[in-house]
Amino acid sequence: MHNIKSCRFFPYSLFFYRPAGTSRGILYEKLSYFIECTDFDGATHYGECGLLKSLSIDDKPGYEKQLNLVCKAIVRNEEHLINLDDWPSIRCGLEILSQAQKANTSETKDGNLFTEGKVGIPINGLIWMGEPTFMREQIVRKVEQGFRCIKMKVGAIDWKEEKALLEEMRTLGGKDLVIRVDANGAWDGSKETLRKFDTLAKIGVHSIEQPVEVGNHNDMKTLVRHGAVKIALDEELFHYKTNEQRAKLLDALEVPYIVLKPSLVGGFDACDSWIKLCEERGIGYWITSALESNVALYSIAKYSYYHQKPGMFQGLGTGSLYENNIPSPLVIRGDEMFIDVSKGWDYQSLRS
Repeated sequence: MHNIKSCRFFPYSLFFYRPAGTSRGILYEKLSYFIECTDFDGATHYGECGLLKSLSIDDKPGYEKQLNLVCKAIVRNEEHLINLDDWPSIRCGLEILSQAQKANTSETKDGNLFTEGKVGIPINGLIWMGEPTFMREQIVRKVEQGFRCIKMKVGAIDWKEEKALLEEMRTLGGKDLVIRVDANGAWDGSKETLRKFDTLAKIGVHSIEQPVEVGNHNDMKTLVRHGAVKIALDEELFHYKTNEQRAKLLDALEVPYIVLKPSLVGGFDACDSWIKLCEERGIGYWITSALESNVALYSIAKYSYYHQKPGMFQGLGTGSLYENNIPSPLVIRGDEMFIDVSKGWDYQSLRS
């Protein structure tokens, strides 16, 4: 960052749509922090620090104090001197802020087929948690909308209900539908879990994200060796800060996939590190948003465009969950995310 006249941070609450049939206790509000900078030319830029309560490793005391230090450092052009190893969402927010400023200067011509609105990014359809009837309605709607990849959480409701939903998804979507599931660490390496894996394999599930809790490497290895369904590391990645640590994890667990969430792993530079290690080992990956607003989602989508592989669906559909998201050029058509060049940004909700 350079040429900055003023800088501040502020919280902003994003509110989820509340469809009928959602379970009690389901998340309805998500707090993000924004860094707002105005340069001497009068242009204002935003970066989003996508803190996710109870999941981000920087969900801890001192977050706003750290943001205050960062804002002061930006004005002095000294933000590079602040160590953000323990503040991954703030680091990602700074990268988004820097991108926003460069995109409005002659330094960067932010032009490619995606940002020009000529091509889209294939994404998975997300089934939001709730009562089985509500989840079934979403499955039907996603199939009707033409999604070629659908992701559903498992481990939150009764397994028999989840199994029935997945079987129905396969019937409705046909043999070519890519089905992903995400256990969020709810399972273990028991015989019961192995039987669930066998069932998932019969349904034709593509992969399961984070089947066991973070740090439970023994059970993770058991499931990887079982081999019925391919495993993708997700939350496990948040705790590894150096290339040496990351390489050691990948070599120890030998998973076929990882899921990259820039706000939670420490930004795009950290994602670059993971991707390089994966490509050296033949490990697949996809990129997923983590309930950020359209501000961060726009940057994550641009990053995903450059790193997408043929046949791999990105997880970028979370922006449509909010009723007060920041109006942006991002749109979803069918099962692809596009930039609508006829639409602009409206930051009024952030400034009010």
